[in-house]
Amino acid sequence: MDITVQYYGKFNCMARTKEFDRDKALETAEKLFRKAGYGNTTTEDLRLAMGIGRQSFYDTFKGKHEVFVESLRKYNSGRGQRMLALIQAHADPLKALESALVDIANESTEDRALHCLGVSSTNEFGTTDEVIRSINDQAGKFFDALFVDLIKKAIAAKQLRPSLDEKTTSQYIQTLLSGLRVAARGGARPKDLREVVRIAIEGLKTLGPFF
Repeated sequence: MDITVQYYGKFNCMARTKEFDRDKALETAEKLFRKAGYGNTTTEDLRLAMGIGRQSFYDTFKGKHEVFVESLRKYNSGRGQRMLALIQAHADPLKALESALVDIANESTEDRALHCLGVSSTNEFGTTDEVIRSINDQAGKFFDALFVDLIKKAIAAKQLRPSLDEKTTSQYIQTLLSGLRVAARGGARPKDLREVVRIAIEGLKTLGPFF
């Protein structure tokens, strides 16, 4: 066989091993991180689950941390778009708020058993990793703006107490969502999650007539 054919044939074979669906690989990584967490996921676990050769993995992602960063960005973006769609599906602001809060209870059993990647990354890294902190801060600002606007509309519609501070109430809603996610992963039943949401909403409603 011609030496040129031998060389380029070998080169092409090596190149093909690097071909993979990046989005699909990141979806797999996201699920693995949501199931096991960052610390309990080894680089080899990650690579094998993603179905990528060792050289391709390091050429593309550098290492586990880089995959986690991309997975977190993807997760936060998807979660934000899902929340926006849930809220925009309702003209009534209180219905929109209820829909956003009960979404976790409406997920499949498999999804409820997984970590929220934003919450788990905060638990594992705290404020020590600037990149991860920045990604979560950006997501937090998006959700904050979303809920502040929704709460303002609910107050204007006289569905929530006028004494509520929109910013603080937005933080309360986000904290509640994080708690619901942890409770869901711990095995809380959908009916119990919905009851928690009902109590939370009742606590925000008007307690008497407006003057």
